[in-house]
Amino acid sequence: MTPEQAKALCIKAHEGRYRRPTTVKVSEDLANELGIIEINTIPYEDDEGCEFYTLPDGSKWLKDYTQSNTIQLYKPYSSHSIAVADLLTTDEEKVLGYLHDVLEDTNITYNSLYYKGLCNMSDRVRNALKLLTKSSGQNYKTYIFNISQCKLATKVKLADIYHNRSCNPSEHAKKKYLKAIPILLNAL
Repeated sequence: MTPEQAKALCIKAHEGRYRRPTTVKVSEDLANELGIIEINTIPYEDDEGCEFYTLPDGSKWLKDYTQSNTIQLYKPYSSHSIAVADLLTTDEEKVLGYLHDVLEDTNITYNSLYYKGLCNMSDRVRNALKLLTKSSGQNYKTYIFNISQCKLATKVKLADIYHNRSCNPSEHAKKKYLKAIPILLNAL
């Protein structure tokens, strides 16, 4: 699988899904300059029926009426995987950067990748992808330890954590990442 194929699969698999919103303070003029291309109503968790504005990059924003001059910015979920892949250098790393959340967060399974002929990747990449896919109920410490046994998976997980830390993570996530980083860095 090429990085381009992995990116296309990532975008398709996460279509219609958005990351946790970020609150952004803007003026109305700046909001207009963002290039609103469409106004529509979409459900997002508890915000059913809210009016969202779609930006050219696929992001959506919602005016936050509880705070003046602020919007809630909803980035397409695939933007995270694309950012992770952009932090990586080799084709193998980039493929994993695009796919690291696909098996975990969508209805795509490893078997469906195989049967669709999309699993034409090296054993090294296939094994790293399996390690990066956290199983339901798997202990996070065990998950990180398993990843640390594979340099390729370790590099991708570090890029994943780096990007997640830049996106206003919860306190719980920050603590989890701070415990994982030394384990992963020591594995390199």
